[in-house]
Amino acid sequence: MKLISLLLNKAIKPEMDLKTFMRRQQVLKLYRDLFRTTRMIEDKQYKREIQDWIRRDFRAYQNLTDNTSINIYLTYGKKCLKELESSIVLAR
Repeated sequence: MKLISLLLNKAIKPEMDLKTFMRRQQVLKLYRDLFRTTRMIEDKQYKREIQDWIRRDFRAYQNLTDNTSINIYLTYGKKCLKELESSIVLAR
């Protein structure tokens, strides 16, 4: 009986409020945009390093719940995306 209730508690995730849902969508969009940008990198080794960096950073901060911290990292991520895009354009 305890096993079943434990499994049910883990299977049922708490519902997100609208603000959390929207923030999650922003984070996922940034993640996808960063990976789409790496498609333009021709050097395979450099592309792989950038993709590993993106994954590492997102995994490192995946458990953040503080809205202020999330906003700070979102802003930082958008800035990194712009810098990556401009670096790729200049390298061509």
